[in-house]
Parts: sequence; structure tokens; C-alpha cells
Amino acid sequence: MNTGGWKKGMMLVAGLMFAGVLQANISTVPDETYKALNLDRAKATPKETYDALVKRYKDPAQGAGSGTLSKYWEPIPYGIYLDPATFYKPPVSMKETAGRKECVECHTDESPVWVQAWKRSTHANG
Repeated sequence: MNTGGWKKGMMLVAGLMFAGVLQANISTVPDETYKALNLDRAKATPKETYDALVKRYKDPAQGAGSGTLSKYWEPIPYGIYLDPATFYKPPVSMKETAGRKECVECHTDESPVWVQAWKRSTHANG
């Protein structure tokens, strides 16, 4: 048996184990996070850290929940985007009517390139 190969293999394994120990001691979680969670960085296990984060970010007292703007937006199933003809319900009446002038003013601010293209079109000049 080749003694030199065996020694090199053992040194490689020892080096990898040492590198693993060094990597395990380098945390990517900032100190501020541990402070905010009231955890001791030296004593907290990864599971304790995870559980504390989940608890904090799902706690309504910490701001978790639907949010202040939830009345304006609600997520819809992705399938509606894939088949709008089945799911789209057009409005029954218009809430307000905008004239040509109002449309151009608003779209000049929001999408000026489209306005320039529209101004050169038959639609604008017709």
C-alpha cells in the first residue's frame, strides 16, 4: 500500500473538516438582527434564530397582516391572466368620461413616447 497517498488523503480530509468548521462560525446574519430579536448570537441555534424571525414577521403587533393598502389591491390567480376572455367582466357603466384633451395631458406625463406616436397617427389626425 502506498503510504504517501494515504497521508495525502488524510490531510485533505482534515483540511476540508477544518474549512467546514471555519465556515460554520461565519454567520451571514447581522448583529442588528440578533439584537432586534433579543437573542444571544453565541447561544442561539439556527433553528431558534429562524423561529424568532418567523414569529416576528408573522406577528400582527409587528406590522404583519394585510397592510394599510390592502383595500386597493388583492392578488388574483395567475390563470386569469392566461385566459382573460373567460374571467374578464367589463364594467357596466363608466365612472367618468375623459375628453381628448384630458387623455393627452395625462398620457403626456405617463407615457410621452406613446403620445408622440399617437400624434402622428390617423387616429389623432382623423
